[in-house]
Amino acid sequence: MKLSLLLFTGLWFIEPALGQQRGHYDLIAVNETIQGNDYVVNLASWEQQKIEITVEKLLGIAVEIKIRDYDRQLISSQPVVRGQSLFRKVINLSQLEPGRYWLEIRVGKERIQRELRIEATTQTYRSLTLH
Repeated sequence: MKLSLLLFTGLWFIEPALGQQRGHYDLIAVNETIQGNDYVVNLASWEQQKIEITVEKLLGIAVEIKIRDYDRQLISSQPVVRGQSLFRKVINLSQLEPGRYWLEIRVGKERIQRELRIEATTQTYRSLTLH
């Protein structure tokens, strides 16, 4: 998170050199590991507007990944087969309109939620932050 703020601040001040208007940026800064009793979830971004979700869990534990709008209406859902101990999914968020969304990951009875904010000042430049 500090890196994304630093990069955004840097873009803010050097924008004339980049030929962009002030406030235009396209930056994702996600790298988080969440450890539970029977699972480890890793959230990472490795490309613009994409989040990679990796879940390591015990066999037999159900996992479901959902994207919801800010009013909690379901946009997409991805169930995971219980017989898998390792699951990896890349979610492309580039088709979502700018706004606030929720990433919800259920592992067994536990629920992990992160707020996603997609901001755009033009159609060309977008930003995603995970809260």
